[in-house]
Amino acid sequence: MNAARLSCLLLALGFPGAPACPARPQADPPARKDPPKGKLGMGFLLTPTTEGVLPRLTSERDFVDLVLGPGKVPLVKGIKPPVQVACLSMSLQGMEKTVSLLKEEGIPPDRILVGYNPEQREVTPAEELKDLLGSLKRGRELAGRIKARFLVGPGLRFMEAHEDLYPEAARLCDAWVIQSQRLQVKPDSREAVPAQEYRTRVKKIVDLLRQGNPGIVIIVQILSGRGKGDPLFNAEQIAGYALAIEDLVAAVRIYGGSKELILEVLDRIRPPQRP
Repeated sequence: MNAARLSCLLLALGFPGAPACPARPQADPPARKDPPKGKLGMGFLLTPTTEGVLPRLTSERDFVDLVLGPGKVPLVKGIKPPVQVACLSMSLQGMEKTVSLLKEEGIPPDRILVGYNPEQREVTPAEELKDLLGSLKRGRELAGRIKARFLVGPGLRFMEAHEDLYPEAARLCDAWVIQSQRLQVKPDSREAVPAQEYRTRVKKIVDLLRQGNPGIVIIVQILSGRGKGDPLFNAEQIAGYALAIEDLVAAVRIYGGSKELILEVLDRIRPPQRP
């Protein structure tokens, strides 16, 4: 046994007068992980109707999202911390306008996520999806102009055909939204899947994202409806999906649904404290 190890052993056993144990080199800090169970964040589209839910958002993982325009600047400025605000665009041109407006209005970037959500729709230029990684590099540069975090959320239909892009895409952003509506239903019958099956489907994508960026913040969008004419998922189903993945992700985003539905989901995820 060498002298250094003997010194540490003597100290551990309580012998007085033992020479000091040499300090161990500090290991690299562990990659940031999403919150443990029970710390799930909640988000939704901010509208005049859903504004009434804002008092129930109390965590730094909670957020609201919107498409930023001059008329919405006062609304963003009025949102109290620790709630985050995601300013969404479906094209790089829209992102550029958002970043310029945030800069002009002097909105602090620390609670802002600048979001880019390319979709297979006319609002997103086809070339942006064709070169998704190039588009994300450009989006990261735009968000970096104001030192804001960069949030990405491509349509799942596109990503299902390009799963190989997940790890590299994750390296280019700070946060990712998984649009999970296609994961909530069986492709053949369109019936709702059980919560455990939903978890398995979401985890597959989470694992791919973390291959490229272990510290990425992951948000999962849960749909409250299943298309035209189909009934809404009820609050019990939505909360069941959310609780099934709460140890995998930072937050969930409720897509659609009334103020009452969102509040009921919140009650199930975070039961109100009794006086």
